[in-house]
Amino acid sequence: YTNADDASPVDASPVLSVPESTTVEATEPAGVAVADESVVIFLSSASATDPEDGDLTALISNNLGDVIGIGETSVVFSVADSAGNSVNASVLLIVSDTIAPTLSLPADVTVTATSGSGISSSDPSLTSFFDGFTASDSVDDNPTVSNDAAASLPIGSTQVTFTATDSSGNMSTGTSTITVQQQYQESSGSGGGCSIGPGKGPIDPSLPLLVALAML
Repeated sequence: YTNADDASPVDASPVLSVPESTTVEATEPAGVAVADESVVIFLSSASATDPEDGDLTALISNNLGDVIGIGETSVVFSVADSAGNSVNASVLLIVSDTIAPTLSLPADVTVTATSGSGISSSDPSLTSFFDGFTASDSVDDNPTVSNDAAASLPIGSTQVTFTATDSSGNMSTGTSTITVQQQYQESSGSGGGCSIGPGKGPIDPSLPLLVALAML
């Protein structure tokens, strides 16, 4: 027969506690590094104890590599006691990209009209203005950039809206102003000449004398 007092005691398995599902921010195109502070905090929230071995938190392992990709990842925590009893628990870690691109906007600019109606937005005098807009993003190396400038800009001030959108759909906008001033027209008269109005040209200075003589 078997005496219950002679039976070997059963070594209980460890008790493993894991964090709740967590979302962290991507910091690079590949996602986020395991060494990132947000991930370290998540992983360090796991703990384990054992009736025989005591605190086993330092022995907890997981299935993560060096970088966690954007999206959902099932993180499996594992721990074993000195008797070989092991336990596992899994939880979702979500890596998302919610930060919009950072914009560098051109300074406001003033240019001179090339016609009576204004200036083309592709005029060389505006090249540096439009080229001065850039956008950067920690996850998307090449965010999509655009502006709402019309093909032709009228005389006066026009506010141009610049937009940058990253691969996750996060969008940033900013504005700069183009001021188009009228062409400066020099007087075509000379000496004591005077003008009778726009487009009429100068009056001959001798004309009043000729008119007076004709009336005699």
